[in-house]
Amino acid sequence: MANQGLPVAGYKAQTDDKVALVNRNKEIEERVLRIIDELMLDQKEVGIDKRWLSVGRTSIEQGFMAINRAVFQPGRVLLPEDLVKHAVEVGCDVDQIIVENEADRLRMKAHGLNPMADLAAERGA
Repeated sequence: MANQGLPVAGYKAQTDDKVALVNRNKEIEERVLRIIDELMLDQKEVGIDKRWLSVGRTSIEQGFMAINRAVFQPGRVLLPEDLVKHAVEVGCDVDQIIVENEADRLRMKAHGLNPMADLAAERGA
């Protein structure tokens, strides 16, 4: 079964397996971050360099973001000028172009463009 894509441009529907995998990754990440939080509370008893601890925390957060991005594989974002350019190239009106991602379609509407929805994609076909 596919879960609905995030209401964020570039993200698509994900399988239950992928969602479970990312949720597992998020739990592991949270456990590691809580250990780092405890280390940040060190009041010189152990003598931890908080600057390097912060660098390590950022690297861990970036690592998990990269891993989760590898799983979800978000795509590039459609820009209004892309839609207009494509309409000119194929010789049709912008409102005849099908935009599969709901977030992309809503962003196009915010720019005064009104592309069609891909009804098959919205039904999960």
